Amino acid sequence: MNIHLQNTARRSRPQLSVRRTCSLVFFCLCLALPSHAQGLFSSRGRQAPAQASAASYASDTEHSADVRPLFHACRETIRMRLPYRYGGEHPREGGMDCSGTVQWIFSKLGYTSIPRTADDQYRWLKSQRRVHKARASNPKIWQDLRPGHLLFWKRKSWFSRRINHVMIYAGYDPKSRRHLAFGARGRSKTGINGTGVDFHPLDLEMGGTTKFVGYAALPGFTH
Repeated sequence: MNIHLQNTARRSRPQLSVRRTCSLVFFCLCLALPSHAQGLFSSRGRQAPAQASAASYASDTEHSADVRPLFHACRETIRMRLPYRYGGEHPREGGMDCSGTVQWIFSKLGYTSIPRTADDQYRWLKSQRRVHKARASNPKIWQDLRPGHLLFWKRKSWFSRRINHVMIYAGYDPKSRRHLAFGARGRSKTGINGTGVDFHPLDLEMGGTTKFVGYAALPGFTH
């Protein structure tokens, strides 16, 4: 009986040695993989969902001649890693707010007459009959919006009609299956690249005290 057990143990040692060798080889291969590939073997074998690639979407050559440099300016601004900063209108201030971002981005394209605040921008475009009023609940709006349109919101208040938020419509991203907008949403909001001034998933019905008012096209901008 004792001899039989010893023989069994001797036979099992090569099998254990082979298993340990295979495990060691597999471990070394995992260490040699790049970080994004190592994720394939984590989370119980399930790969984490990929983040939306705004950079590749924004460089889409199917966009108009005006939209392509617009997205280029957006990508360059994202690389600065700017947070939302109330009152900020230039990257050297360490951040920008929503209307400051709009003014800065379009100034890079030669539009130097855009007013500073969201309310003034809305009134300026309305005076030129460029504003299209719309409801967030109307599905037809997604057919009418074009990349480069300015999107406007106001507070739900009976005593104030001032526009308090503006962003740039960036179009539909087929990779993430979401509509995107570029700009700065608020202190606690970061976009898909993890920065305050960024591409953000677009929800016209932001909720809370904010109400979508409509959109507008800049004079002379080809969408």
